[in-house]
Amino acid sequence: MSKDAVRARIREFIQSGFLPHPLPRKVWVGASDGRTCFACQELIERGHVECEVVLASTILAHLHRACFDAVMGATLEDEGQRRA
Repeated sequence: MSKDAVRARIREFIQSGFLPHPLPRKVWVGASDGRTCFACQELIERGHVECEVVLASTILAHLHRACFDAVMGATLEDEGQRRA
């Protein structure tokens, strides 16, 4: 999935209320054990960098590093639109 597609998916999640706002409060980075990426739904290969993010008290998301960057970008864009 392209970076733009991931950002669009995340923006939809935020606007629909599926993903909480504001930015995640906790992020861990480490080697993947082969989980599926929350954002792009593709496998994060074992041993590759994975970001584990607490998006709400009940949502723990595993993300590729690039998908994590897209989530942060989409969240910041949404925050900017809310302030405008």
